[in-house]
Amino acid sequence: MNNLILSTLATFGFSALIVDYDGPGEVFVKLRAKVKLFRCVVCLSVWVAPIILGLIAYQQMWVIYTLATVGVIILIERTI
Repeated sequence: MNNLILSTLATFGFSALIVDYDGPGEVFVKLRAKVKLFRCVVCLSVWVAPIILGLIAYQQMWVIYTLATVGVIILIERTI
């Protein structure tokens, strides 16, 4: 369960980093200009969550954990 919490926070942090910050040499600004998907934390987290959860190796319930992670990120975004 701790890994699921950490993966949710990692997904939110990584998605917010790309969406909200410029980055060194404005690399994230250039990336957002090319890919419209990178303008919304929730939209980007749908793609980032499976990658992070795949690295942690949740094989059996991977899809359920991905949906749970994205659901928590939606709740975080609505409360902020």
